[in-house]
Amino acid sequence: MLALGLLGAQSPSPDKELRLRFGLVATRAVAIFRSADAIEGRLGAEGSGLSAQLVALRRQIEAALDQAESAVDNHDAAAGERIGRASALLDRFSQQLGGG
Repeated sequence: MLALGLLGAQSPSPDKELRLRFGLVATRAVAIFRSADAIEGRLGAEGSGLSAQLVALRRQIEAALDQAESAVDNHDAAAGERIGRASALLDRFSQQLGGG
C-alpha cells in the first residue's frame, strides 16, 4: 500500500510538466511584453517607437505561444519543441529589447 503511494508521488506526468513549462514561458512573455509596452510608450512620447524588427518578432512569439498552447492542449508530441521555440524567440526579443 505504501509503495503505491510512493509511485504516485515520484514525478509529475509529462502533460503536467509541459503545462508547467508553457505557463512559465507565457508568464515570462507577459512580463517582457509589459516592459516593451512601457518602452514603446516612452518612445511614442518622443515621437519614435519600437523597431519594425521587434514588432515582427513579438508577433512571431505570440504565434509561437499560440501554437505551443494548442500542442499542449492536444497532447501533441511536438509540444515540447514548440514551447522551446517560443522560449528561444522570447530570449531573442528580450536581448534585442534590452540592447544586449
